[in-house]
Amino acid sequence: MAEGRIVAERRDGDTVACDLDYRVVAGPGHASPLGLRQIAATLTYQGGALSSIAIRAAGFTLTIRRQ
Repeated sequence: MAEGRIVAERRDGDTVACDLDYRVVAGPGHASPLGLRQIAATLTYQGGALSSIAIRAAGFTLTIRRQ
């Protein structure tokens, strides 16, 4: 079982950034064999469209940007 929630929201003009927290609260972690139990993400929107996602877990960050 897992839980996800928005932990912060920032606005600057037409840019909105939402910080998310995702945690496994029961059962095994994700991404075997890593067994990740907590993942943080920031979704950034510009002009109402998703412009980037940054996912952080186990000391690594994966950033996906819209071109």
